Amino acid sequence: TCALPISDKLSAMATEVFVGKLVRIYSSVEETAEWATTYSVAEIQIAKIEKGATVAKLVYVRFWRRRYRGKGSPPDGSYGHRAIPKVGSQVRAYVREADDGGYDVLLPNGIEQIAAPTEHAKKPN
Repeated sequence: TCALPISDKLSAMATEVFVGKLVRIYSSVEETAEWATTYSVAEIQIAKIEKGATVAKLVYVRFWRRRYRGKGSPPDGSYGHRAIPKVGSQVRAYVREADDGGYDVLLPNGIEQIAAPTEHAKKPN
């Protein structure tokens, strides 16, 4: 048997798949003696829905990352989402609808960059 490509695996696990522009990322950091955890929400302007029945033109998806601050080597385990694209990028977001109705990005790489931000998109208004 052939292994499925990562995007096919993510799509199979997702309740929704959105394609669009990453407009903004909002973040807050919680710190303990051992960890700095960044909780973020990405605002995505939808261009296409590849999976799901969402009718919104703008969605907010949640993701997180953490950094070990303790002494010694960091423990094994999940450190959150990887390779989050820059604001202005065209992205595909693989998400699951959570019990509270919010959209959680699939771990570890559920937001993929389709196209980098253009120079025009990078400039502040």
